[in-house]
Amino acid sequence: MKTFRRSSGITLIALVVTIVVLLILAGITIMLIFNENGIIAKAREASESSERMVEEDEAALDSMDKQIGNALGEDTTGKSEVEDAVGKDEGFEETTIIKDDLENEIVIPGGFKIPDDSGTLVEDGIVIEEITTGNQYVWIPVGSYKTTSGAKTNELTRRTFSGASATPIEKGEVIEGTGENAYKFYGEENEASCLNQYNILNEDDENYKYSLNYFESQAIKNGGFYIGRFEVGKDGSNLVIQQNKLTYYNVTRDKALEDAKTFSAGNSNTVTSLISSYAWDTALNFICQNSEAGYELAITDSQEYGNIDTGNTTASRLYTGTYKYNGEVSDKYSNIYDMLGNLYEWTTEYCQNGAPCTYRGAGFNGGGTGTAERFEDFTYKSYPTLGFRVQLTVE
Repeated sequence: MKTFRRSSGITLIALVVTIVVLLILAGITIMLIFNENGIIAKAREASESSERMVEEDEAALDSMDKQIGNALGEDTTGKSEVEDAVGKDEGFEETTIIKDDLENEIVIPGGFKIPDDSGTLVEDGIVIEEITTGNQYVWIPVGSYKTTSGAKTNELTRRTFSGASATPIEKGEVIEGTGENAYKFYGEENEASCLNQYNILNEDDENYKYSLNYFESQAIKNGGFYIGRFEVGKDGSNLVIQQNKLTYYNVTRDKALEDAKTFSAGNSNTVTSLISSYAWDTALNFICQNSEAGYELAITDSQEYGNIDTGNTTASRLYTGTYKYNGEVSDKYSNIYDMLGNLYEWTTEYCQNGAPCTYRGAGFNGGGTGTAERFEDFTYKSYPTLGFRVQLTVE
């Protein structure tokens, strides 16, 4: 019995000693891990040092890329906001201002994206596409903008064109045409006006957003506006602004006026309307400014530049559909199709001669003297060679 008690006492002492030793070791371990010179602090310092090295390496690579780019006359440091947005299916939920590589600002309305085949510089034609419909428009800058060949100015105005330049015309000023023809912008106070009901100053009027005053103020405020990339076409019974669609022709001016408004239905960020003479001339000036052909594009009737049949073989092409698919056999300048040919296009300009309305351009059946040409006609007239294009205002 004595021997048993002695052995039991030794075991308890050993246990106590062991616990004390373990506590001492635990304390030492905790100190080694958690104090300011411990393992965790050392690991944190090592991690931070590694991150600094990675950042320094990336900065060095960026610097090297920039030096190489400077040597080659290129910017390889990153994409512009436009380039970064191209091809992204989600597009923009809200109206957003983005910049191209030359620091030009472009206003993208909510509900639109920039498709894969858009230009990435303003001069190349920046395209937007409505996400829900697929309809496409091209940005037309207003005022000063930058190009790879230098700064240019594209004021919002009507113009007369020659092969060398374009001369701005003040609002309300008469353009003398052939014979007694004389053309003004829509909205002039004249009973014979094609669209005098759209000379609206009252912002509470339901038609104010379709007036010259609204379009002009928004275009100047936004530094630009959009026009349809294509003439209006048909996809079944739907009107569309998409490539390789049968053009919507044989349409009267009044029907074109009402149909143009429908393209902004369901999108509160935009207003669409029939293209005006201001939008037409400003877009044409933009095209001429950025083409090697220059202002020849405004006055030519040559097949070299557009879908124009100088032989005027109307019967052979008028009903076959050969040239009535937009963007198929086409001219394309600054990403805008068929302004130089294909169909003549109704506008909101009026003529103070006997027939009050005006259509523009050159048609696939020939005739006229180019895209800047003006023709007078009546609101109720329609032809297989006559369609229209839409202008889009960002609200």
